[in-house]
Amino acid sequence: MMLSYGVDGLIVEPTKSNLYNPNIAYYLSFKEQDVPFTMINAFYEELEVPFFCLDDVQSSYLATRELIAKGHTQIGIIAKMDDLQGKYRMKGYIKALGEAKLRFHPEQVLSFDTASKPDLSSNVATYLDENRDSLTAIVCYNDEVGLEVVHACRQLGISIPDELSIIGQDNSYIAKNANIRLTTLTHPQEQMGRDAADWVIKNLQGKKDLPTNTYYQPVLVEGETVKEIVVE
Repeated sequence: MMLSYGVDGLIVEPTKSNLYNPNIAYYLSFKEQDVPFTMINAFYEELEVPFFCLDDVQSSYLATRELIAKGHTQIGIIAKMDDLQGKYRMKGYIKALGEAKLRFHPEQVLSFDTASKPDLSSNVATYLDENRDSLTAIVCYNDEVGLEVVHACRQLGISIPDELSIIGQDNSYIAKNANIRLTTLTHPQEQMGRDAADWVIKNLQGKKDLPTNTYYQPVLVEGETVKEIVVE
């Protein structure tokens, strides 16, 4: 559709970026026609295309490291695995566990994808119920998932953060307006959009030496969903 409109440039937010994309030919058509385009939040690894992304490995790494610093050793993760962000956030989680010499437990991982997302609420409740005697903390794929965990905990009578600490990611609008202040990591959505638009405009103006990829560094935002474990 965008090709038929004859757009001068394009900003794309990929979906299912961790899976093979059957639409690669369309993106190559843009390249053949010298129509500049860039990607935000993720990219397709099959393509060499400029992108603007959060450092997702670092985001989940910082989240996990914060929990470890607070004395947690049984830390689970909920990740969306058909998106590149989920793959990288899983990598950051594993990296932090490895540095702390903590064992990786596959049963403490709950993965979902676009197709199974409608079942996330029930799957989260089952996951929490099965792991309630072992897990003390969870790293969540994003704030939306974090609030799903909060909701499930209330249904199961699990106290936050006394019994379970939760960290979201992306410092999103829903987290800022929830009835609990979720501990999370920043995500520069507006800056990313401005920078991507600026890149397209400068490309159309014929400017050279533009960045081929840009990573933004996350910062921890403290809320009320993480508790320090004190060993007596």
